[in-house]
Amino acid sequence: MLKRLTIGLFLSTSFLMAHPCLAQQTPWALHGTVVANGGPQDKWISFQHGKITAISTEKPGAAKTFLELDGYIYPGLIDTHNHVHYNTIPQWKGSDYANRYHWQNDPEYLEKVDYPFARQVDNRLVSDSILYGEVRSVIGGATMIQSNYHEAAPKQLIRNLDFDEYHTEAYTGPIGKISDEDAKKLGDHLGKETARLFFHIAEGKKDDTTTQSEFEILGKKGFFKDGVVVIHGIALGPADFKVMKEKHMFLVWSPRSNMRLYGETSDVPAAVDAGVTVALSPDWTVTGSSNMLDELRFAYGYLTKRYPGKFTPQNMFDMVTKNAALVAGVDKELGAIEVGMDADFLTTKKLTFVDKKTKLDQTYEPYDNLLKVAPSDVRLVFVKGRPIYGEPALMSKYAVHSTPIKIGAVEKQIAIDCEDGSNSIDYGQLESRLKSVLPQLAPVYEP
Repeated sequence: MLKRLTIGLFLSTSFLMAHPCLAQQTPWALHGTVVANGGPQDKWISFQHGKITAISTEKPGAAKTFLELDGYIYPGLIDTHNHVHYNTIPQWKGSDYANRYHWQNDPEYLEKVDYPFARQVDNRLVSDSILYGEVRSVIGGATMIQSNYHEAAPKQLIRNLDFDEYHTEAYTGPIGKISDEDAKKLGDHLGKETARLFFHIAEGKKDDTTTQSEFEILGKKGFFKDGVVVIHGIALGPADFKVMKEKHMFLVWSPRSNMRLYGETSDVPAAVDAGVTVALSPDWTVTGSSNMLDELRFAYGYLTKRYPGKFTPQNMFDMVTKNAALVAGVDKELGAIEVGMDADFLTTKKLTFVDKKTKLDQTYEPYDNLLKVAPSDVRLVFVKGRPIYGEPALMSKYAVHSTPIKIGAVEKQIAIDCEDGSNSIDYGQLESRLKSVLPQLAPVYEP
């Protein structure tokens, strides 16, 4: 999505990336309405060492920590494409551009986005900007992110898909300019040490010749193959998606950013009809949504307006959970709540509405609820079994260290540290350091 600085290069190497601290060690049992395969059910989830050990109707006896929540328990959301180190920059409305190479040279973009980011680099605060971007993701329910960092990042918060344990690589430059050496290196890795390879492809208007050419170039470079992930793909049509399905490729869709920059977005119905697995992500907060919950709302609104009845709230849920896990290559560990999988959870309030016929309060079904909740409605977010964000009363009791964070007028707390309390970072101090060098720090939540 973004214009890379020279220090970032275009070839992302996974060993530079961050990962969260060690999983929780003591046995937990969490109760609520679990949104899992087979439909929502009131269940106890037992977990230890960051792994789900049992799911039961009866209260387990072995746990040391018991927590009963009045709310929905979802799998942690998976953000398959973002640029969190830029997410300190306030939203930029952009304009009507032909393609991503067009706006990257717009003086307004340079003034409002690129130059402020360079100040963070000059002041050696990129790690802080990454951490702030991760905070913005976590409050919206994300527990994993793909981001193409260009320097070593903090290890206190979210799972980074780019870290070497997940076996991914990314090339963010123009596909037509990739060197033969880099193309060979990436191609040789794929299917061996690399399980997923991410490319920005066809990001621009559908009638733009540069945008139109990139998918064909991707094929000529030898990347029509299993494990390749196409980010954006705005100019792709049914024939292209047929190729992607046949070659076991994937699509990441970022509608809000696409609409803001180009006035159009990927033909997701055609991709779905072709059988391509589609994941949803914000792209970045500068022109995309502030977090995954907001991107879900925008995407569902876009689809229901243009394709009434084709997509359900559960389809949207899938795009940020099980579909996203497939796209990321982590479907054996994340994207669902099952025994043996990782203990990443998003727990939220059960929101209500007034039934027009009965005039009585009704609770939203879980998939509809996910399209309504905001970061202020999140009860707790767990990563590797550790509560890292949520309501003050719960965080104060169950997190080792947590500091205040305000979402609009709502008080929350966030734990930016390891389970044993080491490397603890105060959110307020993080915010202050960034404000000291930026003309304006983006709010942690920009609806």
